[in-house]
Amino acid sequence: MRLGIFGPQGSGKSFFAMILARRLQEIDPDICIYSNMNATGGIIRIDDLAEIPFQDGKNKILIVDEAMFSLNSRSTNSKQNAVWSKAMALFRKSDFVAVIFITHRPRMIDVNMREQLDYLLMCRKNKHNFDYLLYETISDLTIPIQIPKMPEIFDYANYDTKDFPLPITITELEKQPLFQILK
Repeated sequence: MRLGIFGPQGSGKSFFAMILARRLQEIDPDICIYSNMNATGGIIRIDDLAEIPFQDGKNKILIVDEAMFSLNSRSTNSKQNAVWSKAMALFRKSDFVAVIFITHRPRMIDVNMREQLDYLLMCRKNKHNFDYLLYETISDLTIPIQIPKMPEIFDYANYDTKDFPLPITITELEKQPLFQILK
């Protein structure tokens, strides 16, 4: 599953990604969650895509918070975006259960990434609930989702909401033999 989560600041984008990843990890405790987010409880923080073991045979989830800094739409022809696009193809063949990109607007991330998304999740601010609209890109199906804002759900998500995630780079990934095959 490749999911793009979009919405205004404070609408629950990172929250939903963390809830989804943690729920998938409950279903399969061997899933490894990688992210540039500062989170505890089984989340592996990465700075470069090379820190993810692509060929270890284990199921993985990748969460890219503030994705516009890792795959900026204004840099469509950049080397960084070309490498990310190749990596996205590799994700499908490397046991990635979910790849989640989080940003404010879809047009802020590279068009090649947007075109590979299976689902879009639009977030809306609401004082009492997290309001989402899930759009499945192939079937044109939309599903509304609402999660009540309760203390225990925040404890479950368990990430630093004040931390600003740095971009995930590709410098070390380009040096890996597996990636050399894709050039």
